[in-house]
Amino acid sequence: MHVLPRRLLVVAGTLSVLAIVVAYVARFLAVDSCLDSGGVYDYASHLCRTDAKSLPRGPLLPHWVVALSIALSTAAFALAAVPRKPSRS
Repeated sequence: MHVLPRRLLVVAGTLSVLAIVVAYVARFLAVDSCLDSGGVYDYASHLCRTDAKSLPRGPLLPHWVVALSIALSTAAFALAAVPRKPSRS
C-alpha cells in the first residue's frame, strides 16, 4: 500500500471528526445563548424564538452525517494502526 492513500485517509478521518465536533459545539453555543436570553430554540428552523413556550427537540445533526463521520474515522484510524511493510532499499 502506498503512503499517500494512507495519509489521505488519516487526514480525511481526522477532519471528519473535527467537523463533527465543531458542528456540535456551534449548535450547543447557539442553543445555550438562546436559552440564556429566555428564548426557545427551534431545532427545525435553527432559530431562537421568543413567541413560544416550548417546542419539540430535534436531532443535533442528521444521522447520515454522524454515520459517515464514524465510518471515515474508523477506516482512517484502522489503516493508520496497520503496521507498514518495511521498504526494500
